[in-house]
Amino acid sequence: MSKPKVFLFFYVFFHKKVGVFKNKHYICIRKVKVNIETMETNNNIQEAIKMIESHDWNWRYADYGYDSRFNAAKASMKNFVKFVKTIENNRIRETLRNMWMLVYHSKMEEYSVCKNELLGAHSA
Repeated sequence: MSKPKVFLFFYVFFHKKVGVFKNKHYICIRKVKVNIETMETNNNIQEAIKMIESHDWNWRYADYGYDSRFNAAKASMKNFVKFVKTIENNRIRETLRNMWMLVYHSKMEEYSVCKNELLGAHSA
């Protein structure tokens, strides 16, 4: 049975342009250069990274205060989603969303690579 065309496009696009982390297709800015026109974009990227790093990822393990930590984590996630929607560049938006998922799946090494590449691409 042959592979569908959509799968082939997905495979070629992600393997050639972006890179693959451990058979998972997480977008990172690898080999893709993004130009920054304003300092506002750089500030938005740094703010989104702060939101990712300040999120309470261990809310499930709370013995006491489970409900309050659950509500705070849910609010933090919604704030992140709203904030990322305000970023105009689609590649940056998709990269930030995938960085959130990397932290969610405890792939901190890949997250730090993406973070450094994203900040490095925009600091130049």
